[in-house]
Amino acid sequence: MPAGTNARHSNQRATPAECGASASSGGLLAWGSTQSNEFLERLDIRTRCDPLLAHQEGHFKVQVLRTALSLGYRIQEPSSRAARVFEASPSGPDGSWPHWVETDRVVRVANGSCDLMLRRGDRHLLVELKCRPDQGSKAQAAMRELRGDLERVGQDGRFVFLSVFDEKIYRSFSGGKEERRGRKPSDSDLADVFPAIDSVPVDDVLEITRTIGGIAMRFWLRRQLVDELGCGSRGVEEDSGRGPVQRVLVLGRKNS
Repeated sequence: MPAGTNARHSNQRATPAECGASASSGGLLAWGSTQSNEFLERLDIRTRCDPLLAHQEGHFKVQVLRTALSLGYRIQEPSSRAARVFEASPSGPDGSWPHWVETDRVVRVANGSCDLMLRRGDRHLLVELKCRPDQGSKAQAAMRELRGDLERVGQDGRFVFLSVFDEKIYRSFSGGKEERRGRKPSDSDLADVFPAIDSVPVDDVLEITRTIGGIAMRFWLRRQLVDELGCGSRGVEEDSGRGPVQRVLVLGRKNS
């Protein structure tokens, strides 16, 4: 593990600077270890049967929205420039169905957009979403972009970074690549940020601190075993000759 960092297991598209809150925003949601562990656990359980979770950010966003609603958060998308926007509140048997109402916009976006905003009471938190699959158009996205996203989130305490990585691409930039073919590591890789996949627990969360762009950040990581055989069985059949299909879920924010 890189020097000067701490880690522990715990059970307990504008840049962020371009997103501003209105005067009636009511302040930020508290978000630390308890909230991160709760969110990653619920997201893990809800998406174990989804083989395409990391394939496209639009699909990942839908799963994140349903997870947030099931935990009692309200959702606004702060990209709209209108004074009034639609906000989703939890409804349905498990709370993951949206009930839409028109309301005042809480966050104003100067340029571009933010991915989504979580609300509880009069408090909110902005979310930056990223996914990196082993196949598909997102698989070749530059890691330099991802480091830049992390640096921007670290500069703004109103944001959390939420991402999902398929196993091979996670290994490729965390210093654990096992195959000879494919992309080669470079200075823009993130081995100094994310630990080897085998050190990330299943059914638990690894909490670490890192310094990125001179700013201290906290990350929470959870390894997900993807259910290929249908909900209820995890991994693959013992005689298949393959190991389990794995992904890594990551939450991060400025350490404050």
